[in-house]
Amino acid sequence: KWFIAISSWIYVFFCSNCQFFPLNMDGDSESAVPGWLFRLVNNLGVYFLFFALGYLALQRVRSRPAPDPSDQSFSSVIKRFLFFGPGAEELPTDELTADGAAVPKEAPTFSQTALKLVFCVVGLLSSFLSWGLLQERIMTTEYATGRFQSSNFMVFCSRSFGLMVAIAVVNFTEQPRLKAPFYQYSFTSLSNVMSSWCQLEALKYLSFPTQVLGKSSKMIPVMIMGKVISKKKYPYYEYGVAVVILFGVAMFILSENSEKAG
Repeated sequence: KWFIAISSWIYVFFCSNCQFFPLNMDGDSESAVPGWLFRLVNNLGVYFLFFALGYLALQRVRSRPAPDPSDQSFSSVIKRFLFFGPGAEELPTDELTADGAAVPKEAPTFSQTALKLVFCVVGLLSSFLSWGLLQERIMTTEYATGRFQSSNFMVFCSRSFGLMVAIAVVNFTEQPRLKAPFYQYSFTSLSNVMSSWCQLEALKYLSFPTQVLGKSSKMIPVMIMGKVISKKKYPYYEYGVAVVILFGVAMFILSENSEKAG
């Protein structure tokens, strides 16, 4: 609790006193505090405060017994959903066998799998291409009032539309029930939102092809973290692929910079 209080105070102090530092909102290297750094600290601080409040709520609720599944009051349902997750008695009986194991489902046919694969590939490529094109056009177009600056609003619109699509998919297709407490999904959610924010901020300084190529080299930090934290072992050819990708990205970025300088 002391760590949370001190960290929150540092964040508030930084935001309230940033007026004494010449902020750089347009990428001018002469400013003491770049605009992107201030926005990054501001976003991380807001998310940290939400996580701190959620952590305190989690510790308080989990210190008490879980609500009984037969209790269908609003507060009990919310507590089970957010902090405890559904128990075996709350799952549909047709999903479990007599000993509590999941009932195996019939495997799809080859034609069904192939059709689903084609649909996913076409949908993924078309979505990403249109998304990248519109994203770069919005962030790099010179409007009457200047360029669009709010990456947070772009992320909010993207996630809001994604939420509506997810609700439609869950309601109209068969989906597995959530087995874990809802709060455990917040960690991947934060990393996903921050990665989207970072790539939108990068478009203020880089072209979209450069950004995409830079993202393709993310396998290097992923392999490093997997090696250090999870103690994973990778085949030698994967290290070779990572080095080749990194070399290709570096050559593309250097050639693009040399063309701009020329």
